[in-house]
Amino acid sequence: MVTQALLARPRTAGVAGRVMETRAMRSARAYRSFVVASTWRRHKQALLLIALAVAVSVARHPEPLTLPFLTCEGAFGSGPAGALARALGRLLDPRWMTMVLCPSMFACASLRPRWYAARFERACDLVLYLGWLTRHALNFSDGASAIIEANFLTYLLRPAVVVASSLSQRYEFSKQWKAHALRLLLDVPMNVYRKSSRFAYGDEAGETFARLAAAALREAPEYAFMLGSICLVDFAVEAHDREQFAKRVHREARYASAESIVAAEASRRRRRGEGSSRDATPRS
Repeated sequence: MVTQALLARPRTAGVAGRVMETRAMRSARAYRSFVVASTWRRHKQALLLIALAVAVSVARHPEPLTLPFLTCEGAFGSGPAGALARALGRLLDPRWMTMVLCPSMFACASLRPRWYAARFERACDLVLYLGWLTRHALNFSDGASAIIEANFLTYLLRPAVVVASSLSQRYEFSKQWKAHALRLLLDVPMNVYRKSSRFAYGDEAGETFARLAAAALREAPEYAFMLGSICLVDFAVEAHDREQFAKRVHREARYASAESIVAAEASRRRRRGEGSSRDATPRS
């Protein structure tokens, strides 16, 4: 029924709808290309800086850093499953993954820029999630003496990291804020798991659940603050980009209008010349 109703519409309306949709799609594609182009150089520089920073971290802390439920001796038992989980946990150190992936992404962006630009959003999400995994691995390191939590300087550097990420790992705000919300939402169970690791496992299930719920509620203000801060910075950068994009479109439209005026004037002059030449031709 719906298909028949659509086919019954006038042909002109369908053509106009396709023209309008094409214009909207063309405008969105142009803005996406503008955002990728404006972020491209900072994105590539950030890939190298991230790889260098992680290499320094590995040199200072060579022990494997991963999630504790993979490397804990009693997590999966003492059998083959437990040994395999612990081996995988030591291999899946997010710092090693970052050291391999970031230079590889830089090489891909340099050698295959068109292919990389077509997948730019996924590349930015991958870098941000690698940073998320690395941060939690550093927080889980050595239990209570976490590398990040033991150093208050890292908390002072968090705003700088947010700004740097907004400048080098960003795409359209209408798409990226959802990825930010999901990534920060995953912070809540990870933080609760780390901070509740001292819970007594012999407690009643209801009491343990109440403690976990209370710990999750305590994470809510930090989640809201971080999400608001990141979205505010991204929105400010987006507003600047949209302003620059509008100026560029206006400038190109002005040039195109000037070219069309010049072309029309030249065409009129040619027609006048042809008409005057016909008038000057003597009649037989």
